[in-house]
Amino acid sequence: MQTLAGRTALITGAAGGIGLALARKAAAEGMRLVLGDIDGPALDAAAEALREEGAEVVTRVADVRDPAAHAALDTAAREAFGAVHLLVENAGIGSAGSVLGGDLADWKASLDINLYGVLHGLRASVPGMIAHGEPAHVVTVASLAGVTVNAGMGPYTVAKHGVVTLTETLRDELKLGGHAERVGTSVFCPAWIKTNIAGAVKARLKGDGVERAPDPMRDAVSKFVQSAVSEGMSPAAAADAVFDAVRARRFWIFTHAESGPAIRRRMARMLADAPDPQPEPEPAD
Repeated sequence: MQTLAGRTALITGAAGGIGLALARKAAAEGMRLVLGDIDGPALDAAAEALREEGAEVVTRVADVRDPAAHAALDTAAREAFGAVHLLVENAGIGSAGSVLGGDLADWKASLDINLYGVLHGLRASVPGMIAHGEPAHVVTVASLAGVTVNAGMGPYTVAKHGVVTLTETLRDELKLGGHAERVGTSVFCPAWIKTNIAGAVKARLKGDGVERAPDPMRDAVSKFVQSAVSEGMSPAAAADAVFDAVRARRFWIFTHAESGPAIRRRMARMLADAPDPQPEPEPAD
């Protein structure tokens, strides 16, 4: 999608972090904004700042676990601006925990928000993006954790692997339906980005009222993530990478030089254990 000015971007999780950086980048490109987030006051503050910078903004408080919230966002976009051209399914949460010791509440929250939240958004908006006939693009926000494996981050890693596969499946279904030339797809797999994801995780763990069993692996990973994120890439640079990919119609979006080696190590382990193909039997005389 080469022309962005005058078109509409719908972004979830847009009140802060990567989502807000994406909204600012879209506004700088001349796009109109439809923004959703579960945090109403933070969303209002973000929208006000964007309007002061000259952006056209519509907001809806949205819990991405609810398909009706996505439908309301899509309706708001069509009523305000006529169509959705760029859909960014960004809303998500961080979640650490081991397979055997992690709390099931963390697994459910991660899958409901990080995976089902993306699926609900795709189902709400992509049919309309196909139908309106104009160039369009879909971006899902996964993670480098969506193509690698990370001990102690099971709830997050499993959900983000799901986002990657979901987006690959959407891409192939758009091709089969004859829509891929006009509706592009990208999956964003960033490594460490300087956001408040670690603080948000701590707040959620304290505030959801769930009594969690001790999980030393979860606690160790949470401390590591907090340190790594504090040294991460700026959200603005991450947003630049996303928009570069949208313009170039690239499917995979990575942010860090270590992404390639990490992926190759995983693929090498897979291929090392894969059986060699059986030779074809020789024809009988």
